[in-house]
Amino acid sequence: MKELANEMFDESNGLWYDLSEDEIYYPRISLGNENHHELGKYGRMRKTFLLEQRTALFNHLLLSN
Repeated sequence: MKELANEMFDESNGLWYDLSEDEIYYPRISLGNENHHELGKYGRMRKTFLLEQRTALFNHLLLSN
């Protein structure tokens, strides 16, 4: 492991870690660059329906990407 002042690189998993205020190293993780498409009329209607009527399904779809 390579260690700098406020960051560390773990060669075993290839991740960088940042030292936080509570003196714990947290992994530096970011979401990938995904293509975001604008929703059309029916996409917005479906989203509204899921939010109002099927919140569990909406949350599942949102969290599973």
